Amino acid sequence: MAAYRIGIPVLFRHQSRTAPSTCFLASRRHYKPKPTQNHDPRADKPWFQKLQLEKAKEEKKTLGRKIDEMFGLEPAIPPPKRDTVTFGDERVESDETNPLYKEKPVFMCVPRTNFHEGEGQAMWLTKAKPMGDGKMPQQIQDLAETVEIPDMEEKVHQAILHTRLYDSEVTWIHTKRYGLRQIDSLLRISSVLGTTYPELQQRATARGAYVMARYHRGDDLVATQGNPHALLMTSKNPLPALVDQEEVAASKDYELPSFYPISPTIDLIETNIYKGDNFTGFQDGYPFPHAHTLFMLNTKWQTDHTFLVSRGIMYAHAHAVTRAMKQHGVLEEIDLPHPIVVQCVASDGVRFHFIHFQLNTLRHTTDDGIKNMVWVDRDNYLFTDMYPQDIHIFRTRKNRKTKRSYIRKMKTRRDPLLGCQDLNVDVYRKFLACYVNGAVS
Repeated sequence: MAAYRIGIPVLFRHQSRTAPSTCFLASRRHYKPKPTQNHDPRADKPWFQKLQLEKAKEEKKTLGRKIDEMFGLEPAIPPPKRDTVTFGDERVESDETNPLYKEKPVFMCVPRTNFHEGEGQAMWLTKAKPMGDGKMPQQIQDLAETVEIPDMEEKVHQAILHTRLYDSEVTWIHTKRYGLRQIDSLLRISSVLGTTYPELQQRATARGAYVMARYHRGDDLVATQGNPHALLMTSKNPLPALVDQEEVAASKDYELPSFYPISPTIDLIETNIYKGDNFTGFQDGYPFPHAHTLFMLNTKWQTDHTFLVSRGIMYAHAHAVTRAMKQHGVLEEIDLPHPIVVQCVASDGVRFHFIHFQLNTLRHTTDDGIKNMVWVDRDNYLFTDMYPQDIHIFRTRKNRKTKRSYIRKMKTRRDPLLGCQDLNVDVYRKFLACYVNGAVS
């Protein structure tokens, strides 16, 4: 009886099912998914893909290029011809089989080079004599005392607030961001004097300008090349000399420091693969060929700025050497009749270092004769850095694991009332003096 009661509903349940109809099977066999609303049926067509590519190229064109094409004008400066580089499966060897291999090695200074002996090592490599006793040249000091702009202190304060507080909503603004924005803000404030001094309008700026300067220092071949994280300002006319010829001739009596038994090239990269051409960073015919000021930023969190000042000296010397070799020839080792001056402002957004380099000679093979000159005014604090104001570090609850998932991040709190206290406007006066140098008689 129990089996009968259990089997009856099972029997009825199986009998209630019906076989699928032929119409249903046919509909499933010919089923096609409906296209989405955003799908364009022309996307798979070759002609449509070509049209989309041409449309993307038109969107990337700048306004100046569109205007030139509209009126059928050629660009003022034609783009340089770039060498085509093919990446194959074969690896380029670093031995004699490399086409750029040379028997004499070169000691190369790149943007990441760190000089352990500091500024003295950079001065030996550039055959430079320190000047000014830690101060700027007298002409620049006079400009810092005389040149002013209206509402200077308020404008500088607003520029700092913009870069440190209102430029981004993130909790922590990195030095690479606010340092470069602050340099741009200070240059924008200084450009107000363009109506007073018209020569300021004959300048241009370039980000990440590449330079390659190669010269013989003693028995070694030294090269300074690379693309430092900097902003280069160029001018139509060169900067005037900082000292007269009598003081330049008196530099013969100065003796360069000795690093024996350490070689001054110990921190440089030694390689036998390199090109033998110097490059100023600009093609022939550029209307602003003379390097004026190099604004270099400190992208590393290091309290010791000796490496930043040393790098500023090397790259200011590199821009001066390339310009001198462009004018007098690459193989000419002569004393320059007209010295070449290049300025450098090295900063991390808070601390500023002002470097002035004057190239007097191209005779780098010996330590005798006329020396180059460099002025370094370092450790100028524009304001008191108060970031971060409040740091909370959360412990990991005695967890010994070192995985990233077990490490909690720091939380910072930014107070608008803090951050740019103790503003020192005299630092901006020095910055402004470097900017107007060459435009004010």
